[in-house]
Amino acid sequence: TAGVWLDEPRDPRVIYRPAWSFNFLRWNPPREDFPLERPFAFECLLGARREHRDFVMLSLQKSGLLEQNIVTYRDLFVGHWIDQTPARVAQLFDNTTLQYPYVSANLDPAWEVKPQMDNSVSGLVPWEIYNRTWFSVVCETLGKDRVFLSAEKIAKCLQARRLFVVFAIQGFLQHYRDWGFETFDDVIDETYDNESDDVQRWSRAFEQVQWLCKQNLPALLKKLQPRLEHNHHRLYEFEKEKNQQLQNFVQDHLK
Repeated sequence: TAGVWLDEPRDPRVIYRPAWSFNFLRWNPPREDFPLERPFAFECLLGARREHRDFVMLSLQKSGLLEQNIVTYRDLFVGHWIDQTPARVAQLFDNTTLQYPYVSANLDPAWEVKPQMDNSVSGLVPWEIYNRTWFSVVCETLGKDRVFLSAEKIAKCLQARRLFVVFAIQGFLQHYRDWGFETFDDVIDETYDNESDDVQRWSRAFEQVQWLCKQNLPALLKKLQPRLEHNHHRLYEFEKEKNQQLQNFVQDHLK
């Protein structure tokens, strides 16, 4: 496998309780409103500052996509790992000045999940932003090395029936497929997930973002609807399966 799965134990005597799905589903009831008209191609809410997020932000600046979509890269989140762009990324962009912190002029404050933005917003689905965009650019918690850590970011897309391109470690998408979710390798080139070189992997993922922005997104989402429905329902099934495993584990040890 490409990664070491940090949050899923190998020991059969230990039951995996995925906090990313349990907590997320408690905090976020599902919604069924999906507008047929949306003014922006994607949303990209970058979170705390990290290398792969600097890469995405600089790529958006260079490509001209930054001002055309809904993008945020705020400095209000705890847990930032860098204070300047690492050299291997900076040199790709001719020392372009990173726009950080950044909040898109396209983002109406009324669409935010809370009146006062703080670190707690990470676990909340940005429904009003989703309802104005067709797909998500997801920068996971970890974007390099070999440690897998699942968080709430993909769960938001699964619950809200979203198409997504992910910037994460090698093999990230494969792990979700192993859990029974379906990704989009017949629509976009998801072989980026297999790329071992971090910067090359991010570059190949960004190519998919650029390609998607040129497509008929309403028609594409209509084509993908059965798969998006599957992922939505699979998220709830996954939680039930893990709950049942926990109950069985406790009952077996009480006998």
